[in-house]
Amino acid sequence: MAFLDETPSIRILSVLELRWEAAHRGTPPRPFHALSFRLRGDAEFFGGDVRAAPDAPREEGCYAHALTGDVLFVPRGMAYTMHHGEEHLFVVHFETDERQSYRRFELFRPHDPHPFAHLFRTMYATWERRQTGYAPETTSLFLHLLAEIQK
Repeated sequence: MAFLDETPSIRILSVLELRWEAAHRGTPPRPFHALSFRLRGDAEFFGGDVRAAPDAPREEGCYAHALTGDVLFVPRGMAYTMHHGEEHLFVVHFETDERQSYRRFELFRPHDPHPFAHLFRTMYATWERRQTGYAPETTSLFLHLLAEIQK
């Protein structure tokens, strides 16, 4: 994943557990990055103008098909349309201090998704408890996750 090429400082904004029914939805540009893990799901992401038809031409990296067990990076500032079935996922919203602007989805399909599911669940539980030190502990888990992706 290109956003891992540098080691920017990272600030976690939220860790969410999401469940939703099948839908087609557009998302305008957001001021943060997102890294998600699908516990269950099948979603197609079409980057660019959220009003564009799904079969409209796209730049390289402006399409991703995330399945159960996949980790997906969505950069800040990227509008996209998502077509998905019933889904259950964890997502981490975060900021970095990097000056580079990422303009593409990045999909990681782990050989064994179980350790990634465990890390995302632990990040979520840590974030939700909000006990003293939860933010640096969640950031530490997030950095461990990034290290696992690079292996």
